[in-house]
Amino acid sequence: MEVVREILFTAVVPTLFGDSILPETQQEMKHFQKQFFQFDGGFEHGARLPEILLREWAKSKHFLLRRFCEVLQKNSSANVKEDTLLQSMADILEGDCAPNYAIMLLWASLANAVPITFWTLAFVLSDQAIKKDVQKEVDEVLGPHLKDGGEGLNNKSHFTDRAKKTPS
Repeated sequence: MEVVREILFTAVVPTLFGDSILPETQQEMKHFQKQFFQFDGGFEHGARLPEILLREWAKSKHFLLRRFCEVLQKNSSANVKEDTLLQSMADILEGDCAPNYAIMLLWASLANAVPITFWTLAFVLSDQAIKKDVQKEVDEVLGPHLKDGGEGLNNKSHFTDRAKKTPS
């Protein structure tokens, strides 16, 4: 499940929020992911209980809030107008609530997508007939672009390598 989390996280975050939200080093990216996954793991209780009872969850929440505040302030002070969902959302929201909505958007975009993607991949990879059909469709659409090693969906290192590529 960890590989699926990393793949989706590294794809969704820059797509929705732009490159300015991404940490600059791989170590910072791992920390950012860890904070989000900790926030995600405790969200059900964190939404209902006081923060004092969920210290680690609260730390992750405040880390994410600070990160989104920094990005929004940086973009507004530098008159940078990235064409992202985050910027569009910030433009229409009043007050200081944009970071809170940004966290909600991040959570909503990933919370259910990770387990759904994981179980879909597990199902496809466990049934040879389905795997063959999916391989055929992928080959028709992507052709030689996916077949780096000539193995297509069997080339698991291809997907793992893509998941590990983060901004350096």
